[in-house]
Amino acid sequence: MHLFHLKLSFLLFPLLFSKAQSLYEDQAGLYDWRIQNFGFLQDIVLQQSSSLGRRAVVSSEQNVIASLNFKNGQIAWRRTMETEFAKKSIEKILDIHGESVVVIVGNRVFSWQSQSGQLNWEIVLLNKEKQLINGYYVEEDKLVLLVDGERIYGIQIQNGAVRYRKELNEGVVDCSLHSGILHVTTEKEYRKFTVGDGGALDATPLPSTRCYLSKSAQIACLESDGVRLLTRHLPLSDIDSMHSLRCGALFLLETEASGNWVLDAAAATIVEAGRSLVVGVEIEENCVPLKLVEKDGAVEVRPVGGLSSALPDARYRLPKDAGRVAMFVPVITRNTIPLLIVWTDAKQLLVLNTDGAVLWRRDEALAEITAAEVFDPPPKEDIEAEEALLSGPQGLFSSMMLRASSQLHMLVELLDVERLLRVETGRPALHRDRFGLRKVILVAARPNILMALDSADGSVIWRQQVADAAPMSEDGSLHLWMLRSASHQRLTPVAALLAATKGNAKKSVVVLFNPLDGTELDRHILEQGALQAILAPIANSHHLRPLVVLDNNRGVHVFPLLEYSHVLSSANRLFVLAGQRETAVLSGYRLRNDAGTLKGELTWQAALGNDMQGSKLLSLVTIPANDIAYSQGRVLGDRSVLYKYLNPHLVAACVDTADGLTVSLLDAVTGEMLYSTGHKRARPPCHLTVSENSFVYSFWNDRFRRTELVTVEMYMFTRNGSDVNAWSWPRPSAIERQAYIWPDVIASMAFTTTHRGITYKDLMIATQAGLLVEIPRAFIDARRPLNPQPIHREEGLLPYAPELPLPYDMVVNYHNYIERTTHIYCTPAGLESVALVFATGLDLFFTRAYPSKMFDMLKEDFDPKMIAAVLSAFLIITVVTKRLAAEKLLKRAWK
Repeated sequence: MHLFHLKLSFLLFPLLFSKAQSLYEDQAGLYDWRIQNFGFLQDIVLQQSSSLGRRAVVSSEQNVIASLNFKNGQIAWRRTMETEFAKKSIEKILDIHGESVVVIVGNRVFSWQSQSGQLNWEIVLLNKEKQLINGYYVEEDKLVLLVDGERIYGIQIQNGAVRYRKELNEGVVDCSLHSGILHVTTEKEYRKFTVGDGGALDATPLPSTRCYLSKSAQIACLESDGVRLLTRHLPLSDIDSMHSLRCGALFLLETEASGNWVLDAAAATIVEAGRSLVVGVEIEENCVPLKLVEKDGAVEVRPVGGLSSALPDARYRLPKDAGRVAMFVPVITRNTIPLLIVWTDAKQLLVLNTDGAVLWRRDEALAEITAAEVFDPPPKEDIEAEEALLSGPQGLFSSMMLRASSQLHMLVELLDVERLLRVETGRPALHRDRFGLRKVILVAARPNILMALDSADGSVIWRQQVADAAPMSEDGSLHLWMLRSASHQRLTPVAALLAATKGNAKKSVVVLFNPLDGTELDRHILEQGALQAILAPIANSHHLRPLVVLDNNRGVHVFPLLEYSHVLSSANRLFVLAGQRETAVLSGYRLRNDAGTLKGELTWQAALGNDMQGSKLLSLVTIPANDIAYSQGRVLGDRSVLYKYLNPHLVAACVDTADGLTVSLLDAVTGEMLYSTGHKRARPPCHLTVSENSFVYSFWNDRFRRTELVTVEMYMFTRNGSDVNAWSWPRPSAIERQAYIWPDVIASMAFTTTHRGITYKDLMIATQAGLLVEIPRAFIDARRPLNPQPIHREEGLLPYAPELPLPYDMVVNYHNYIERTTHIYCTPAGLESVALVFATGLDLFFTRAYPSKMFDMLKEDFDPKMIAAVLSAFLIITVVTKRLAAEKLLKRAWK
């Protein structure tokens, strides 16, 4: 019997495993998408292997290593470094014959397999504090050779063991590798080492001339006729920088006055390269400098004038929205350049061919999104019908036929249920769907990029590089507002961008543009710089809400300029809140009409921290503009009502002090402190989110080494009267709070929001592990009782438990991990049960959330044809049965 049970277990185990693998697999990817990025390109190395073909290994300023499939540009594998490294910490990428890749990041050295990205080994170089000078792979000795400012490291490629480490007395200026001999030039002398064991050799003449830029801006060269330090005076002045072209004895000299020059140290010649970008390539064991010239929307790659080359000139077509080339890598095949890899200042990576086509393109600006706005596209059918009717004078019959065809088309669209339920895979036209599920996502990314994404699949609708714009110096962000949406027919939608001016962070620029196509409508420069900006809660007859900007001198600017008088008449209703990040001081301003001129009047000021302790404002959030409170109260177990404290002026702040964190809740109009608490031995990250009468914040508890989540809810015992205004808002009668333990580090969080606010508002939490979790509101309720009573069970409150669970059925991104999430944007759909969630960071993720399940829509597996067939069959059976019954009664009557 025991043997029988054992055999039965072996038979049932594969069936259980297959069931576990198929969990939610039919829904994954239907209503969500993810875009993976690696960041701003820093270095690129081409790999060629017989099994993988050609791949490109890239490193970014965000400390990310990625392997790209060269056929389509998709990421084959990617590795993100820890956040403890500063930006641009990746110093070198070494290709090990296409089989593996060695990367030097700070004082660590990694080796990954080229095919799968699996880690071979990782080592830490002790006492490495200087910048890496160069790195080499020596095939004969199976050795990775690294030279920094003070040491030489020999690392075995098989297991990462350090074979030797040589200390140098002076700082290293330059180094080169020739025939198994390492040549090192220090600040005082020239030395040679054998690669196999790192043994020192006598200083003998160099096989080729090595040069470097001295502190006196002159070029010092070690020549091959002896170990002598010479100073060669060239026809140049004010040399800004000098670096090797990574092959031969070619060096690139950069000057501000006369552009770039190429120095051939072996031949002691110098050739002008103009303002063009220059790279060095190996062709038949010769180093050839190539320059890139942009002309008439195209780029040409040609050898630097005066230096011989077997490569012909190559011309490529560059897209209009690609920007200017910042880096290029030619792909050489049989003394030709069929492909060109281009990195532009618009943060795009492109591969071009000589036929004028773009093989693939990556928009890496999406890795640095600082602001996003989600809005509805225009309704396609209504616009087409209206444009046709208004296109010109028409006869009665033609107008009637046009109206009839338009109505018939709308009826077909209404009855086409399958089209509304299925997911469109192709690129559809930009129009609104019936349920408001399709949106346009407008994003602003560093340094000055505007893009519009289609929420259906994440594809780019348009991209635009804003000239003379840069991130704000205060927080390093760009700011977006929607002044008029696309819902109003025959009215152009308007969006606004606020940024700092390029080259002068004290000035600000406001750009008005069309969010549907990126067309710039207007531009204004603020000489005094922007202190704060708000979208006025008043709209004119054309549904336009003006943008109000408060500058550093308390001057008020209104955009568009024609709305100045409109804002002037409502100045006493507008309030502006500004916060200083370095001093943790909040200031409240009220707009006033000063003889026909708008001015900002300081009404209150609050110091949330201690200036003597170096307090810093970490986070400052307000209630979202699309946050809707459907119910004003909460029904208790005894059928009484506890009214919500619905103050639209709530603002929450988190301040880092010497003792810990301080979290405060204020009224933005009066500056009244409604709630404040301190957490000792608490450290960032500190995240806040506010909705209706509650706000949730999280922090790192340094004492217990865990993440804690705190919920605060405010209530009133009586409903607010009609005489309440902005200056006389009452204080909350009761404040409930509860703390919980979260099992992971939180990266960002936000409450979901729906069209009418009827649906429960769940909390979306993004973790540093890459999960996007939807937590039901009942789990983080501030009124969860420690000892539940029958009245609590009647209300539906869960018993209090300090640890919040993390069940994986709450993870809405399944296996699509999101790296380094920075913000979560929640927006309502046309359906009340659906909330749209957009997460940004290194990766982008878009999905739908159903806080109260799909109570107002059919499931995706609903089959209307089957239902219609069954109803038709029942109808036919009913008619036939009725006829047969009537005949039977008639025959019975005749008998």
